[in-house]
Amino acid sequence: MGRVDTRDPAAPRFAWPGTTVIVRFSGTRLSAKLRDERSKNHFQIIVDGQVHGSLPLDADKQDYVVVEGLPKGEHTVLLAKRTEAELGDVVLLGLDTDGTMLEPPPPSARRIELVGDSITAGYGNEGKGPLCPFKAETENEYDAYGAIAARALGADHLTLAWSGKTIGQVAAVYERVLPTHADSPTAASFDPQLVVINLGTNNFANGDPGELGWYNAYASLVDKVRAAHPNALIALALGPMLTDAYPLGRRSLTKARVYMRATFAKLHAKDPKIELLEFPEQKHSDGLGCNFHPSKKTHAMMAERLVAFAKEKLGW
Repeated sequence: MGRVDTRDPAAPRFAWPGTTVIVRFSGTRLSAKLRDERSKNHFQIIVDGQVHGSLPLDADKQDYVVVEGLPKGEHTVLLAKRTEAELGDVVLLGLDTDGTMLEPPPPSARRIELVGDSITAGYGNEGKGPLCPFKAETENEYDAYGAIAARALGADHLTLAWSGKTIGQVAAVYERVLPTHADSPTAASFDPQLVVINLGTNNFANGDPGELGWYNAYASLVDKVRAAHPNALIALALGPMLTDAYPLGRRSLTKARVYMRATFAKLHAKDPKIELLEFPEQKHSDGLGCNFHPSKKTHAMMAERLVAFAKEKLGW
């Protein structure tokens, strides 16, 4: 599940966070051969629907025991990439079991694409507080709002998120299978019914981008999304990190809300399958992840908001 470069069918390569290897087998043990040249990536292991720990990769190692000691019988195991593309590609070189490999479960008829930055990638959501620095082990896309909402809705999801990127910077890599590679193949259509674009926080990192700059960047990205997904509902999302409290006097949240509403009005007038979705500003009382990013509690509340939106707009 996700974007995978299969130009070498014996060594599929992937990088976007949330990319998931789904394996169904009959046996008691599953192992995987994975190559991570930078020793940075981490995976969430899910066994028969239950979280079963994490798997950190090592550049000096390729053979990993994913799970063992299971009861004899059929099992479904997911290896979900917790970490983002900036930490490097992962290559899947093989899977093995002490039993028999079976056909994987069919894909869901519901599909969500999530386009964003560090918030959507789950940056620091497993950190101990706002002052901790970024570390691979504290980033977990599996517990970010988009992935949580997708599971609650019974949907497959695709996450295209990169920390620190502006709207325009994400637009520049939106079509790539491997976002850090300029020569990456472009993606085959995932054909989602819902695309959620949650960007703009980094556009305020160095000051006020202005309403025209905000609109032009969003319009360019939406054009690419619409070209890829002619029938999808596109949600322009705002929040939860922008605030009027810091830096003092900049009024970033107020300005972003004005820019987003104006952008939505213009785009919706031309394309009625564009909607506006605002996540509430995060509260310190709900905890904070590393570098003041959303905590797991905030992600869970964002997921509830996204689930309600999907049910209202799509009847899910």
